[in-house]
Formats: sequence, structure tokens, C-alpha cells
Amino acid sequence: MADPQSLDGRLRSLAMLAAVRPVESIASMLAAARERLGLEACCLTHIADGHEFIRAIDGDAASFGLQRDQGIPVPESFGQRLVDGRIGSVIPDASTDLRVMSLGFTQRGRVGGFIGVPVLFSDSSVYGALWAMRHSPQFSLDTRDVEFLQILARLMADEIERTYIRTEKERLEIDRIRHVLSDGSLSMVFQPIISLQEGTLAGVEALARFGTEPERSPDSWFAEAGSIGLRLDLELLAVSAALAQLGGLPAGVYLSVNASPETVMSPQLLSMLDQAIGGVLVIEVTEHTAVEDYVPLKQAIARIRERGARLAVDDTGAGFASLAHIHKLVPDIIKLDVSLTKDIDSDPVRRSLATSLISFASQIEATIIAEGIETAAEEDTLRALGVGFGQGWYLARPGPLSDATRVVPFADMESRDR
Repeated sequence: MADPQSLDGRLRSLAMLAAVRPVESIASMLAAARERLGLEACCLTHIADGHEFIRAIDGDAASFGLQRDQGIPVPESFGQRLVDGRIGSVIPDASTDLRVMSLGFTQRGRVGGFIGVPVLFSDSSVYGALWAMRHSPQFSLDTRDVEFLQILARLMADEIERTYIRTEKERLEIDRIRHVLSDGSLSMVFQPIISLQEGTLAGVEALARFGTEPERSPDSWFAEAGSIGLRLDLELLAVSAALAQLGGLPAGVYLSVNASPETVMSPQLLSMLDQAIGGVLVIEVTEHTAVEDYVPLKQAIARIRERGARLAVDDTGAGFASLAHIHKLVPDIIKLDVSLTKDIDSDPVRRSLATSLISFASQIEATIIAEGIETAAEEDTLRALGVGFGQGWYLARPGPLSDATRVVPFADMESRDR
């Protein structure tokens, strides 16, 4: 028998492994069980549809006539008898035990020593069984061995249950995103981008809205789409919906659309820009999405610029990563993130950081747009710092394109709040 202290340590290690690497953890637990019990094969099974299916194996399973995903008919199944209570956990010699000796599996596999326990989920429903065996009898198996196997069975059941939950969550996520893609339950609103110096409308940013359950932020929808590999499809749908309204823009006003680096590099986006777009389109690349290789991204941006579009770097903060991102892309527009503009009137650190970015933008001949302006004091401070353009709820809320292009004159807005 193994030393109890080392056994406890090994069980803790297996539990930690199960939390991070499910497939490897089950394989390791089967190997630990077979080694600890001194048997020749160890199996995790799933009982369903009249069969006990072998889901994972460790050891010389072939000598018992077993292989992964094989189904043993329930009438021949040791696992079903364990679950039903028709046999106990320990059978020292199956070849002489009246309860199982006549089973076809016992005879074909030449099963001798056997030990097993049910594998139950947290609600006590049955997944299957965990069992181990050898060809010759094994009379040394005892209650401590059963308890050891029960601990492993609980760990395996927990991991399988977590996997089921993750799989079901992913299925629901895929269904939700595919529903949006198939029926077009996505609409666009537009937020004005206003000259802080002149109070005129310079552009509008297209923002996606989702008219389906569950109700949550657009960022959450795009993040979910990204987690299941459908972000490109969803972003292209949003860009297409925004571009369809280009004809509604007043003269001299541009349209800004959001795209991840993956979308910017996609041939589908480039094909959307085959029409003559002049200087009326800005592609905003968010900084929150990591860029592993800037070479193909810069090549894609060059092709987009050939179509007449401009580039904006969205959500720009004050850290080194932001500056490195801007330096590599050399955008036409730098959009200050709300983390810099919020309370900038009362925060000297934010003012200093914004001033540095404004100077940096001037050096690369880029325009600054401040996002998230929510108060008159923030707008006053940004204008005094030399920020050319801004957007935010204080200036104008997102809405239909017809409303977004009919913004309140700047002077009227000032008199409204002061």
C-alpha cells in the first residue's frame, strides 16, 4: 500500500491538474489508479443507450478485448451492475463469482480481480463507472482501495461536468451569434464626432446594436463571437450595415467603422471597399485586440488606404503599448480612450498624459479625437489642451443617422448647460 501522506499529495496534484488540463488529468488519474491498485487495466466508462462505453483507458486493455469508445451491452456490463447495486465494489475473482462469472465479457476478457465504483454527477445522476481489473485473482483489494477509487471518481465527475457546462455554453453562444448572422438582427446607430474648436459635425461613428436576447453590451456580443471564432463574420456584418448608409451622409462628413486586426486583414473587408469611397471612410482599429505580427496588418492597411479610407487607432491609453501600437501603424487619427478623458478637468495626471499624446500625434501628423466626453468641464479642458475633435454623451448620444447628422450647434449646446 502507498504511504498515506504521499497519496494525499498526489491526490492534491491530480485535483489541480483536473482544473487546468481536463484530458490529461483523467489520463493521469487512470494511470494513478492502475499503479496504486496493482492491476492491469483501468477504464472510465459512460453508461448510455443500453451500453457501457469505454471513454478512457490506461494499461493493457487490448488483452481484455477492450478499446476506446467500444460499447459493452448493458446485460454484460460490470458498470451497470455497480450502479444498480447488484455487485459490490470489490470482486477478488470474477471467474468464480456467481454474479458475473457467466457474463460474456467476463469469459471473453478472462477477467479475474476487479474493483469499481460508480461515477456520479453533483446532482447524483449517473455518468458511468470507474473500474480496474486483471486476469488473475486479486485478494488484497480492500476498503481503502475503494475509497481511493471513489476520490478519483469524484474528481473525474467534476471535470466531466465542467466540460459539459462549457460545451453547452459554447453551443448556446454559437446559436446566438449564428441567429444574428442569419436573420440580421443587428442594427446600427451613429454617434457624432464634433469639432471642439468650431462646433461643426466632422464625422459619425457607426455602433452596432443587437435586437435579440440576451440584453447586454455590444462589446460582450463581439467578445462572445470572438471566443467561438465568429468575430470576423459579426464585424463584417456590422461594417456592411454601416456602409449601406454612406449615401445618407452630408457633404464633408465621414463615416467611422470599427474593425479588429483580423477583420482589417480579411479579403472580405477589402472587397467591400471596391466602391469609390473617397475620403469619407475611417477604419478604427481597436487597441484592445493583440497584434502578433504587424507586417500583414500594415500591408492590409496600405491596401485600404489605396481605396481612399483613413486609419484610426481606437481606445488609446497612455502606456508604452499604446505608443508602440501607434508607432507601428502611423494612423491618421488617434482616439483618446475614456480612461484619459474622464475627469480630465480635475485630474492633473490625466491632463499631463493627454498633453503628451497630443504632442506625439502632432509629430506624426495625426488628428486627435477625445472619446467619452460627459461634462462641459471635460470638453472645455480638452479644447484648451488643443484637442481638435470629440465625441461623447455630453456632445451627442448615438442615434439614427438622420439624428446624428442633425446635431445641436455648439453655441446652443453651451448655452443649454451654462
